[in-house]
Amino acid sequence: MEQRFALGMTPDNTKVMRIMGEFHDFMSAAKENSMQQSSHISAIPFSLPSDDDHKQSTALQVSNVLSKVKLKQLESNHSSSEKLLIQRTVNLESKIKELEMEKQILHERCSKYQVQVTDLTQQSIDLSDKVKDLEQTKHEEILKWEESAMEIQRLKQQNEQKFAMQTQMLNERINDLMSQKLTMEKEEQLFEINQAELCSQVEQYKSQAQAAYQLQAKYDEKTNQVLQAEHTIHELKMRLENVQEAENMAHILKQDMNRLRQLEIDVSHLSRENSNLKLNQENCALLKEQLIAANTKLQRLEEKCNEIPKIVAENEALKEKLNKTQNATTANVDDNVSLLQNHSSFNAKLEKEIETLKEQLATSKSRSLEDRKNAAEYEIKFTEQTEAISSLKAQLIRLKKRASLFAYERDSIRSLLQTYDAELTMTSHTTQLNKRLDNMTSVNKKLHDRIVELELESQRHVEDTLRHKLQVKQMQLGGSLSSGQKQEEMSISSVLEEKSNEVLALKEKITSFETERTNLMEKIANLEAWIEQRNLNGDYNPDKTKVLHFTMNPADLAHQQSKRDITELKEQNAKLQLKLRQLEEGHEVSMSEIEFSKEAKTKLNAAELKNQRLKEVFSKKIQEFRQVCYSLMGFQVVCSSDGKFKLLSMYADSETDCLEFEVKSSGEIELLETEYTKTLTDLISLHLHHQNSIPMFLSALTVNLFGQQTMMAD
Repeated sequence: MEQRFALGMTPDNTKVMRIMGEFHDFMSAAKENSMQQSSHISAIPFSLPSDDDHKQSTALQVSNVLSKVKLKQLESNHSSSEKLLIQRTVNLESKIKELEMEKQILHERCSKYQVQVTDLTQQSIDLSDKVKDLEQTKHEEILKWEESAMEIQRLKQQNEQKFAMQTQMLNERINDLMSQKLTMEKEEQLFEINQAELCSQVEQYKSQAQAAYQLQAKYDEKTNQVLQAEHTIHELKMRLENVQEAENMAHILKQDMNRLRQLEIDVSHLSRENSNLKLNQENCALLKEQLIAANTKLQRLEEKCNEIPKIVAENEALKEKLNKTQNATTANVDDNVSLLQNHSSFNAKLEKEIETLKEQLATSKSRSLEDRKNAAEYEIKFTEQTEAISSLKAQLIRLKKRASLFAYERDSIRSLLQTYDAELTMTSHTTQLNKRLDNMTSVNKKLHDRIVELELESQRHVEDTLRHKLQVKQMQLGGSLSSGQKQEEMSISSVLEEKSNEVLALKEKITSFETERTNLMEKIANLEAWIEQRNLNGDYNPDKTKVLHFTMNPADLAHQQSKRDITELKEQNAKLQLKLRQLEEGHEVSMSEIEFSKEAKTKLNAAELKNQRLKEVFSKKIQEFRQVCYSLMGFQVVCSSDGKFKLLSMYADSETDCLEFEVKSSGEIELLETEYTKTLTDLISLHLHHQNSIPMFLSALTVNLFGQQTMMAD
């Protein structure tokens, strides 16, 4: 119980809790002292006789001494609690004085406001005096004009015969002016009637303007949706371009396949030519050897006819040499046959891969045709949507222009209405201020009364607690049981908790009253600022001042013009509403198109996945094909987008030593001039200009480069 109460304490109640803790410590110490004294007394060996009466008298004396000590401590605690109460009362009195000072300040402000109100009333009286002076001056001027009119009439009477026609014209003009006066008076009456109508129309116009703003917001949302649709269409276009690129890649792959077929044919021709050349070379070598042998034989026969045995020996040696050469030629033929067999197996594998690639190309063609059809449909829909969007943009520009005109006219009408509101009668705010000040004073009085009540209640609670403590101590001194003491201590702690809670509640109420006071002060400041603003705007008291309206007032003309503007604005508003309805209907159609575009997106995603897979397959196959070509032919082929190809030999010294070929539209292949080709003029002139054979040129170049590398290795 003591720990729970300590959590709910405030800084003002710490001393009370300290007193309670000291009280409990004192009680426990008193118990221990009484027990020690009783044990000590029982331990002392008395020489007196051990009678019961003597024991009772000693126990009473000890209890009386303890009770006196406890009473002294209670008195000290009571004095400390009284000091705390005095401090609290002093604090409360200081707070009450502060509130009274604030109340005096508020009264002073109210007196200032009353002085301002009196000044304003004097200003209004001065203005009314000025208006009266102006009326007197106008009356004097009217009298002067009447006197001048009398003089003119006298002159007219004298000159009636001479100016009869002129007088008739003047009379007609006077009649017209009178009729105009009557019409103006009627118009004034109509103006007053129309003014009320204008107010109602302005309210309607405001509601219509709010509806227009809402419609404009809806239109903005729809435009955002249209922009999103445009974005999706743009994405679809990009995907179509990707599909077209895939088609171009497929077309390039087809061309590469055709070129591969031609290369295979060229390879077969080259292999045949190589075999024929090898046979011819062997035959030529044999014929040369035979000629040399025949010449040597003839020379030897002519020179040395006598050396027949030597010639026979030489013939035998030549026969052995011939046998060796024949054996070498047969071995070369066997090697060539094995190479041809390997080449035929590799060609069979290539043909199988080409067939699979053809099948994949056929499937990709069918898919690309479907994608083209879908793309054509999307393009048609896109053109329709672009046309609708362009029309919507044109309408939007028109609506923006009209909205700007609408805002300009609205601002002009607001300015006119503000002038009319300035001319209308307005209630004075001095009575409201007085009422609010009275309310403030009543609230302050209630606060003061409530604080006094709270102080009295706190004093009562403190007195009750002290009485209760004294009763508890008397019960303890009278020899009450330990269980009863614990219960009473619990009850005391509960009472103290209740009192502390009540004190906290009172403090919260005081803080709430202070916040209310600050809010009221802010309201007073706002009212002061508002009064100053109204004074600057030309506010007046309708009970003391009157407003005069002149005939042929520009405000009347402005009022008529505002009527015309309002009618035009109503017509424009109706047109805008119709256009917005049309736009909403068009937007419903666009929503269906957006749903269709979503379906198309799913289809395109599927098509893109298929194309990506095909691209991956094609890229893998192309890489395998390039690696095989590089390992077999000895050249690395690099394609470019301009129909150009770079060939880099396996035996090249550097990457810059490459050949560039260009494929023309007719299908011919030309070698482009580079710095590396300038070093190969002999091979180019022999194989390209004379023989017109690119494969021979490439094979000769590989042989040359291979020979250079082998020479370097040796």
